[in-house]
Amino acid sequence: MIRAAKNPVGEALVWGLIRNAVTQHFSAVHARWRVDASPDPSSPSLHTTLPAAFRDLNVSQTPDLPTIFCPNHSNWFDGYLCLVLARKVIHHEPYLMMEERNLARYRFFTWAGVFGVDRDDARAAVASLDYAADLLRGHPERGMYIFPQGTMVPNERRPLHLYSGAARLAQRVGRVRVVPVAFRYEFLQEQRPEAFMSLGPSRVVTKEDSPRAVTAWLSDAITAELDALTTDVVAERLASFTTVMQGRGGIDRAFDRLASRERRESRRLAREDVNG
Repeated sequence: MIRAAKNPVGEALVWGLIRNAVTQHFSAVHARWRVDASPDPSSPSLHTTLPAAFRDLNVSQTPDLPTIFCPNHSNWFDGYLCLVLARKVIHHEPYLMMEERNLARYRFFTWAGVFGVDRDDARAAVASLDYAADLLRGHPERGMYIFPQGTMVPNERRPLHLYSGAARLAQRVGRVRVVPVAFRYEFLQEQRPEAFMSLGPSRVVTKEDSPRAVTAWLSDAITAELDALTTDVVAERLASFTTVMQGRGGIDRAFDRLASRERRESRRLAREDVNG
């Protein structure tokens, strides 16, 4: 398997690539964390309301548990959004599981914590899960990003088909927080699309939990998050989101700036005519 090869210089280079790509292709990236329905009072919980500036959403402030984030997978940019989420929202040390044949083509992503999984080889897939569990176990400052669908699927396809890898990983860790995540890309009022990230209520998974039951819960939870996100974005109910990255803007913003300059120049000329 291809292992992560984190190093500060490489991580900075990969983040620069991701930041430039996201700001170039999107008008903005927005995120929210929805309120937990029934948090477990016996365990540390992630902050369940999302402050405007995400000041309190640092996972390291809850020192007991690492976290597995499980987004839907519908777009080539999903992996980039995972690292945006880690760096701009959660502020933890991220690792991301990626199909090994794709990672072999872009091996430099290992510098940012990406490692490979070969789902076509059962023994290799188990080795990747064991490796991922070792990365998380005893490291609450770390977060793992895994796409349970395994491949890109349109957002609207139902029911969601999930592999059990995320649940089996959680079981191997022994006690870990699992968070369902929904990504959506939408054209709204800008030339370029906007990206939305919605994090749902978390669940603490232990080694006693059945992978089948956890996978069923995760399927329902990601579906619910996707449906809620779609409903709110289509209705343009966006007050619950915080903008975590701003894009460079498209030609519409350039026209707006040009028009604004022209209006200022027209007002200046009008004042000169009046003052004669």
